[in-house]
Amino acid sequence: MNNSLHSDEYNRRNENFEIGLIELDEKHIEYFKPRPPRFFSQKHDHIVNHFMIINTGINPAIKIISNELPKEIMDDLLNLFHQHWD
Repeated sequence: MNNSLHSDEYNRRNENFEIGLIELDEKHIEYFKPRPPRFFSQKHDHIVNHFMIINTGINPAIKIISNELPKEIMDDLLNLFHQHWD
């Protein structure tokens, strides 16, 4: 795969991954909604506050930066990432 940040393939995968993140937020809203936001622009916590994507130059990698996520949500996040980036 051409992983250039400007390639159509990269952009398609990234867009689909972002749509999946929105779906995970909705699926696990009972966990995120009562939690405080990390940024002023947010009404409550979101899954994007718990990981980072690292562009390695070959394939993106995911790093979970939160120890707070329940296993089910972490598994869903990792599955989503691998579904779109492997």
